[in-house]
Amino acid sequence: MLVIFDIDDVLYDASLLRRIARERAVLSMIDSGLPVDFETAMEVLRSVIKDKGEDYGEHFNELLRRLHVKESAKIVAAGVVAYHNAKFAFLEPLPGVVETLVKLRDEGIELGVVSTGRAVKDWEKLIRLNLHHLFHKSWIGLRSWEEILIYVNRGVLVTADPSAVDTLHGSGIKVIRVLRGKRSSVKTRHSPFREVKHACEVLKIVRSLTEG
Repeated sequence: MLVIFDIDDVLYDASLLRRIARERAVLSMIDSGLPVDFETAMEVLRSVIKDKGEDYGEHFNELLRRLHVKESAKIVAAGVVAYHNAKFAFLEPLPGVVETLVKLRDEGIELGVVSTGRAVKDWEKLIRLNLHHLFHKSWIGLRSWEEILIYVNRGVLVTADPSAVDTLHGSGIKVIRVLRGKRSSVKTRHSPFREVKHACEVLKIVRSLTEG
């Protein structure tokens, strides 16, 4: 059996890490001269991220523009440094994830890892999490969930992304949805194969599938 794991909010707490990193970035920018209060800056930064997307490369520059603050390399750099320092400090696997992956491997389960984000950034996450060596197969940087069907037509996908549930409905892939992170309350048109709170619960489900 092949069990494929998504990365964000499955292997690590991506939503919490982003929130902490952004808050620390804004505090550092204020300390370096950004002339607004914390709540105002955070509200505008959230609107920038919503409008421009998670992978936009100039969130902090756009923040200054929307606040009508003169462009400042010092303030932007302060935000970038604080963001990355927080990311490196808090980027670690969720409790029990490593043990779950190792047990699945020991029981003869083939493990895969997948992402629909930017390939270099997602490989960086896996390497910093020190999980990259545990997977037999990888599909990093897919453009959409449909693309996984080119490579895989059966097995189990573990993801916190609700769009995967609807996209892969009716395929041979059983989707286990992890109800964690900012997308946990998003409703889907179709029901997933299972819903869990933590990726560790996947071990029991996979055992039941292999035994049954």
